[in-house]
Order: sequence, then C-alpha cells, then structure tokens
Amino acid sequence: MVAVAVCAGMTAANALTAGRTGGHSRSALTVSGTINGPGMGASVTVNYDFLKGGSTVCTVPTTLARDTSTGSFTGEVDTAACPSNLFDGSDVTVRVDVGDAGVATGAVNPVPYARYAEQVGTADCPVGYERDRAETRWVVCSRAYALGAVTVRDEVVRVGTGATAFWMDRYEASVWDATSGAQFGATGADYPSRLGANGQWAAGARDSLLALSRAGVTPSRFLSWFQASAVCSAAGKRLMTRREWFAATDGLVAIDPTAPLNGNATGEHGCNTGGSGPRNTGLGTDCVSSWGVQDLIGNLWEQTEDWYAAAGTANGTNNAINIDALSWPSGYGEDATQNVNGSVVREVPTRAIGLPGVGLLGGQWSSGTTSGVFSLDVGAAPRTARSRLASVA
Repeated sequence: MVAVAVCAGMTAANALTAGRTGGHSRSALTVSGTINGPGMGASVTVNYDFLKGGSTVCTVPTTLARDTSTGSFTGEVDTAACPSNLFDGSDVTVRVDVGDAGVATGAVNPVPYARYAEQVGTADCPVGYERDRAETRWVVCSRAYALGAVTVRDEVVRVGTGATAFWMDRYEASVWDATSGAQFGATGADYPSRLGANGQWAAGARDSLLALSRAGVTPSRFLSWFQASAVCSAAGKRLMTRREWFAATDGLVAIDPTAPLNGNATGEHGCNTGGSGPRNTGLGTDCVSSWGVQDLIGNLWEQTEDWYAAAGTANGTNNAINIDALSWPSGYGEDATQNVNGSVVREVPTRAIGLPGVGLLGGQWSSGTTSGVFSLDVGAAPRTARSRLASVA
C-alpha cells in the first residue's frame, strides 16, 4: 500500500495551505480633502492616476460629493479595476486631476502588502497567490515557482467561507528540487539524503525541496510523515487535518465508487479505484469535490496531519491479536476501516503494538469499493514511507 501527501492552508498530495483569516482587502481607498475653484458645484469628477516607476498603472475617474461652501469632500476611490498587486510594498505615486488641472502629486506610503490591511469578507487567495478569473466554478488560486530554468504554477482551491475557510492543493502534490527542477518520489523512494526520513534537513539544505500542486505530473509517493510535513512547510503549507479533509470532500459521496473500476460510472476521468497504478494529476475531472479538489477518493491514499493510537493485544514480539472491530453502519457505502483495531507497520515486515499510526484517507487505485469519503487506514507509523502527500495552504 502506498500513500501520498496532500498539503493544506497553505492550510494537502492533497495539501493544505496555511490560510489567512479575516478576509480580503477592500478594493477601495478612502479619500478626503478640499477642492475650490471657479464653477465648482455640489459634485466634482476627479481622476486618480496610480503610477509605478513613472508609468501609469491605472486611472480611476471618481465623482465626489462636495460642500459648496467649504469645498470639502470625502469619498472612496474604487481600485477594483487596478492590478491586484497595485499595493505590493513598492512605491506608488498618485496624481490627482480635476479636468485639465493638476491638483496634487505625491507618494503613497509603500507599506508592504498594504492591500491586505483592511480585511473584509473571505479572502479569495492566500498571500502570494492570485485568483484565476477564468475558473468560474471554483475559487482557484495559483502562484509562480521557478524550478531550475522552468517557471511552473502551484494551484490551490479555497474550501469553505468565512473564518473557517482554508486553501487545499487542487491536485495531489509532487515534490521538486527548487534549484535543479528535478522531481522526487514519482517511481520510488529516491529522495536525496539532505532530507532525512525523520524530516530533518542537512545543514544548509532547509527548504531545498518543496511540495507543489501541479497538473500533468505523477504525484510523489514513498515519503514518511516527517518528510511530507517538511516539504509541505517548504512551500508555505502544512498537512491537512481530518476535519479539513472531510470538509474538502463535500460532493464526493454521490460519486463514491460502486465497482472496482479504473474510474467509475463516469468513465476514465472518474475516481481511480481499480487501476494498475496512480495516474497523472489533472485527470480526475469527474472525481472532483464541490470545492474543486481532485482525486480525494482513490488514486493515492491521502496522508494527514493526524496520528492515532494502535490498539490490540500482544502476541509474541511484533504481532497483534485484533480486538473486535466496529464496521461502518449503513449510509457509509462500503468504505473500509483498516488497522483501526490492529497493529501498525513499524519497519516492514515487522509490526508493533502501541506505535502511533498516521491517518490515511480515501483509498488508492486498487482499493475498489472500499475506497471513499469514509475510508480510513491507520496501519502505518509516521516513520513508514507511504504513497501520498496532501497539504493545505
């Protein structure tokens, strides 16, 4: 059995990305001042030009209410049509014109990430990511990464709304060398020695490998929980919790596998629960949750942040006699629970009682009908290399 990591929040391969709480910035600037001159009425149209490096980035015509006796005004300049990175910490100059007359020119204080200062609603994307407006069904965010001589996109989707929203890898994660652009874990446990199985980096090597959510590649496998946690952190992400994974699976119960097919009734792009191995990312277009996360069922087990205690009674040195297991009642399909009451793999082929087991969710390509939203395997210790990495931003 193999498992992969998914990174979360940037709070899952699927990973969670550590997410910002508190929402996104208002796309407006509050302005006030005094404008006096011949023919000025109760309202006045003012052009606000925003410049970087001497070049105009955007122009916002704004009609403001004016006190005819004092000339004072207050209002808002809507910057929604300006680039989303208008206030990214670099110098921004604003030029204010009324008709043909220049009123003021000056610098807006270059506060880093000022556009995130006034938080409202739910953020579309974590800091550093930009929303893909071509995607209208889900909130998809991406960020550019340089891998060697190639620039790639890391894609996450927003799960939920309000203060509990987080971002999860859109695809099962793959692990890459930030300098050479080489991938690791696609076909075997070929991770470089600078990242130990215990997740500790060699001196000077910290963050040299990172987990990304990319389409069209083989998801990475064969890494321990510690390694999965380390490569997620290198990308500003973390492993997801079970609660977050379950939230991200919304909409998948209806397409829970009913037969051990390569895909399900929807065809080759359904959940890969009866294939000969994992498929490339981006092909699970019919195995997608209502939030836009692909392949949470089948393909590769999802490795989570959670550890569980291994139950059972000792029988010899490394074996266990299982106590009675509780199966899922009706309403949970045929999803399986494995090793919930048994022993945990310590170092193949030995098993041990009492070692913590990592929560693996969803099933893999060969799990058939036992895979699904409620499928759980806690049969591997954190040291054991499993097949999938999942994370959140």
